[in-house]
Amino acid sequence: STSSSRAIKFASPTDDGTHPLTVLFVMGANGMGKTTTIGKLASRLRTEGNQTVLLAACDTFRAGAIEQLEMWADRAQVDCHSPTENQNGPSAVLYGALDRAIRDKYDTLIVDTSGRLSRSEER
Repeated sequence: STSSSRAIKFASPTDDGTHPLTVLFVMGANGMGKTTTIGKLASRLRTEGNQTVLLAACDTFRAGAIEQLEMWADRAQVDCHSPTENQNGPSAVLYGALDRAIRDKYDTLIVDTSGRLSRSEER
């Protein structure tokens, strides 16, 4: 059916019954509500899906982006992997979040990306 093709596809259980990590990248243009959507999705996955969720703060460009995602993580009662002194670029934060999510057996990792796309016709 058409509606199921738009549904989030989570990782299937393995032969030993464990659930591999599902990674969701959220991408879009600047100001489209990616971070807010991530917070709301994380809350629903935790409460309705009974999932452990880790957010990855990979938008290291926008002022206040990390703090905004951390606020949403607090609201949703999920964890957030943020940049550190040694992991301060987007790819380093992502690798750190992946390591943490696998090590700590999270069900879902949601990655907040920087909206470096323009919403206008500027050239």
